Amino acid sequence: MKEETGAVKRQEEKVGITAYLALFFALVFFSGILGELSKIGDGKWAWLGAFDYVTLCGKFGILGELTEGSGTLAANFRGIGGSGPRDAFLFGVSLIPPIMFALGVVRIINNLGALKAASKLLTPILRFILGVPGSSAISLVSNFQSSDVGATMIKNLKEEELINEKEQLILTAFEYSCPAIMVNYFSIGAAVFAFLEVPLYIPMVVMIVCKFIGGNIMRLIAGRLIKGAA
Repeated sequence: MKEETGAVKRQEEKVGITAYLALFFALVFFSGILGELSKIGDGKWAWLGAFDYVTLCGKFGILGELTEGSGTLAANFRGIGGSGPRDAFLFGVSLIPPIMFALGVVRIINNLGALKAASKLLTPILRFILGVPGSSAISLVSNFQSSDVGATMIKNLKEEELINEKEQLILTAFEYSCPAIMVNYFSIGAAVFAFLEVPLYIPMVVMIVCKFIGGNIMRLIAGRLIKGAA
């Protein structure tokens, strides 16, 4: 018997224009598009960063000044050369602010009906291409900027019974492949842009396609395993 989720009930609920606007804002806010646009035009579009998740998360301050002969100083409060549980603890602490901020935003847009709108509007599309309900759209999009936020949202969706076990596995597989594309590709990946022999968007498209391939492979595997176990 097919496992039911709360997504079915959400699709039947009435959804107003406010919910759709909240959904649109959430998808754009977590996608990273505005963050990249804010960096072009010599600061002309910098104001767009005010509507981008990663930009609003800010950054940690630099400890000390990088001056000639001063040695190597820390780029943030974690310092350099750390290892073991101590360094891992500080890394974990660094994840708290962005996750808390993201969950706060999600709570607000959820109260405005964004998840209901996503369930009603995007479920037919996401069911076809990935086998998950529309309510998972915000988690999928947020993964393009932060692997941690995407994973936390999957956990919340499961706890609220908006997805079942199979859908949880599919989302995990999707987000495990090439997480935080927008941030990593345009920051770390920028070091090899000069050597690319293809347009910049080609590697991005390949990574996105790999995410869908990974999700659908898990869709097949989980479907067989869960059905067999039942």
